[in-house]
Amino acid sequence: MRFVQGTIILFFTVVTLISCNSEYVSSTGKGIDSAGTYYSINAFTRDQWDMYYGQPYVLEKVAVLNGKTDSSLVPIGDMDWGAILKIFSATDISNKKFLGQYEFSLFDNNVAASKVFYYQAKDPKLFTRVLEINVDPFNSRIRSIYIETAKHSFWNDKIQKLYYAPLKTLQIQETETPFMGEKKELKVTYKFMV
Repeated sequence: MRFVQGTIILFFTVVTLISCNSEYVSSTGKGIDSAGTYYSINAFTRDQWDMYYGQPYVLEKVAVLNGKTDSSLVPIGDMDWGAILKIFSATDISNKKFLGQYEFSLFDNNVAASKVFYYQAKDPKLFTRVLEINVDPFNSRIRSIYIETAKHSFWNDKIQKLYYAPLKTLQIQETETPFMGEKKELKVTYKFMV
């Protein structure tokens, strides 16, 4: 139980610290930080975890599996953080082996009054297809992170859409299309009740 609580807090701490610290998002215009790597989801997760560890949050969980909805209230310490963190960690593109494999764009979203850091995979075989980071231009805090992944094989195609807005929403959407059998669509949304 203590390990699970520790894992939850680590995730939220990482997200918050990075959202409070602008150096995690490049100001070079190339999407590369001072260490010569792309943005790190793992570092962001660690910072969020450190920041929110031990906080008594309750989240509303809404799960929709193939059109059937189930909802519940979940204390943050009771969530399966191991599985959630594994999903987000797999999308990290900060390893130097990914340099040059993503197109980077930096632009202003005037409607949302935010700066957008956008990474798109050049090779369709890369797992992380899109990484979009929305940042408040006035305080450099991360407002949201959106990630798209795709994994294709002979037996199965799996597409994920991940979204996290600090202390607001955490969403995992998965679509699996097997070679044989029925398509599976799962969307799990956690809304912070703060």
